[in-house]
Amino acid sequence: MSKIRAGNLVIRAGVDKLAFEVEGSATNCAIVHHKELPALIDFLNSYVDFQANRRTGFRINLHQLKEQDYRRLEMWVEIAGKRVQVEPLNLSITGVFIESEQFNGQQGANVLVTLGFDGESVTLPSRVVRQDISLTHTAFHFHGVFSDGRLDPPPQLETIFRALQALWLDNNMNSAWSNSELR
Repeated sequence: MSKIRAGNLVIRAGVDKLAFEVEGSATNCAIVHHKELPALIDFLNSYVDFQANRRTGFRINLHQLKEQDYRRLEMWVEIAGKRVQVEPLNLSITGVFIESEQFNGQQGANVLVTLGFDGESVTLPSRVVRQDISLTHTAFHFHGVFSDGRLDPPPQLETIFRALQALWLDNNMNSAWSNSELR
């Protein structure tokens, strides 16, 4: 029987089950049969995605852009063949948080997120990692933005993100590099 250890938790693999034991206590043991593993794996993947979405980078509060700049950004989410336009609230290089009354997806759902800005667009396979109780605010984690553990977003996403980041900085920072001071 193979095993893995995480802190004081020992997970032992049997032929058709996993045993979860808290080291030092024989009474604290749980058995998960192979038929129950898909639900456990979905739960663990959801947890990993949620953790991956926890502020791994700078987030642009898109409502802090000038209105004319914000209106240049478009976003759609496609799930089960249905595509809806949504309102992005904040964007990072690893995910996006939206508001929408029309989006109908559940936590853990795989979707396609399309971002468009000034003629540049990118479609990203994504996962729903968080929703509020009213189901009108949803967070997505972009798949494929890491390669071998390093941040490696698609070039189109990086172009859109950097352009929005520059506009956000220009609008929110009183700095020597803002357009108004360069003129």
